[in-house]
Amino acid sequence: MKKQTSSVNLTGKDIEVVLEALKELRGQMPFLVALSPQQRRQTPRVGLPHLATAENCLMAAREYPTLLPANFDLEQFADSVRVMVGLHKCWTALKELTSDVGDTLSRSDCRSSGSSCRSSGSNWRSSGSNCGLALNWPK
Repeated sequence: MKKQTSSVNLTGKDIEVVLEALKELRGQMPFLVALSPQQRRQTPRVGLPHLATAENCLMAAREYPTLLPANFDLEQFADSVRVMVGLHKCWTALKELTSDVGDTLSRSDCRSSGSSCRSSGSNWRSSGSNCGLALNWPK
């Protein structure tokens, strides 16, 4: 279980380090495709049922290779399934990270918990004790 904290101490440097790490991670994935919103709407989603079907098809193809067309490339199909499964694992991990960041950001919005926050430049401080999470920026 994740450790729950009531405050988050972040510096500008911390954010820069995280953003740089995310940029480096994106650089390690040159194979990713960016679709337009229209293309995204028209492209079917690949979820767990689709992965399970692809894995079952691969298992059947390996068990009964004589039933496959002569030009069917079983190794290419196996590679495609492996990539699909790996990308789904990456996507799941990224969704969890996105959810955690979103949850942390939600908890940092004092107004949503009924108390008010005041801004002093880039410093946010809770003016009440009802704030779910206080972001403590250095002075």
